[in-house]
Amino acid sequence: ELSSSVSRRVGDIIHALEMTARLDMAFAKGRYAVSYHGVEIETSAPYVHLVDGRHPLLKGSPVPVSLAIAPPSTGLVVTGPNTGGKTVALKTLGLMVLMHQSGLHVPCDPSTTLPLFDGVYADIGDQQSIAAAVSTFSSHIHNISAILTHATPGSLVLLDELGTSTDPEEGSALARAIIAHLADREVPTLVTTHHRNVAALAEEHESLENASVELHPDTLEPTYRIAMGLPGRSYAMEVAERIGLDQDVVDAAKALQDPQHREVEVLLAGIQEERHRTRLRLQEAEEAERRAHHTHHDRTQRH
Repeated sequence: ELSSSVSRRVGDIIHALEMTARLDMAFAKGRYAVSYHGVEIETSAPYVHLVDGRHPLLKGSPVPVSLAIAPPSTGLVVTGPNTGGKTVALKTLGLMVLMHQSGLHVPCDPSTTLPLFDGVYADIGDQQSIAAAVSTFSSHIHNISAILTHATPGSLVLLDELGTSTDPEEGSALARAIIAHLADREVPTLVTTHHRNVAALAEEHESLENASVELHPDTLEPTYRIAMGLPGRSYAMEVAERIGLDQDVVDAAKALQDPQHREVEVLLAGIQEERHRTRLRLQEAEEAERRAHHTHHDRTQRH
C-alpha cells in the first residue's frame, strides 16, 4: 500500500528532491562565500577588470591582484622576476572567472567585472612524463596546440612561462608567434614570460599590453603587485649579488650582457623606483586624509 502510494506521487517526490538539492547548493555557496568574504560582481563583455582579487586558498593576508584586459587590447603579457607573483596572478584570474561562472561570490572588490567565457584554457606547470616519453617542452606544445584549436574570441587563455624549456632563441620566437596568433584572432589571453622579446612584441602589437610584477627596489623582496603598462625586469644580477655569488662572476656576467640590454635595465629600474616612491607618497597622502577626516569628525561631534 505504501509503495503504491509513493508510486502515485513519484513526480512530486522527485521534484521535491531536486528543489531540496538546489536549496542545499544555494546555502552551501552562501556559507562558503561568507568564509572567504566573497562579493557579488557584475558580468561584462568583453572586458576583464579584476580589482583586488584574493586567491581563496592562500592563507594569511595575501596581496590582492588587480589587472585588466580591455579593448583595444585582448592580450596581457606579464613579465618580471621569479617568485614575483606572475603565476599566482594568472591562477587567481582563472579561478575568479570560474568561480563567477559557477554562481559563486568572488573574493575581490565589488567594482570587479568579468565576462562569461565559453571556455577557460590553461597551460600551467610541468606536465612531463617519463613513462610516456614526453618532455617538458613537448607537453607544453601539446597543450598549446589543443588550446589554439579550441579557443575562440569568447574564451580565456592562460599561458604560464611561455617559451621556456627549450633553446631561448627558438622558444622566444615560438612564444611571439603564439601570442600574435591569439591576438590576431582577438582571443582574450594572459601570458607570463621571461623573454624580453615577447614584452617587445606587446609594445608593438595594437592588441597586446605589457604588465609586470615588481621587487622592492631596496630589499629585493617581492611586492606581488601587478604594474600595468610596463614590462618587468628579471633582477637576476641583483639577486645573484644579494645571495652571495662571487662578485668576479657577477661582474663578468654583467660585462657579457648586450649594452642595449643594460641600458634598458637601467631605464626600467629608474621607472620602477619612481613608481615605488610615488606609491609611498600616495599612501602617505591617503593616511593624512584619513587622519584629517577623523579629526574633522571628532570636532563636529564635540560641537
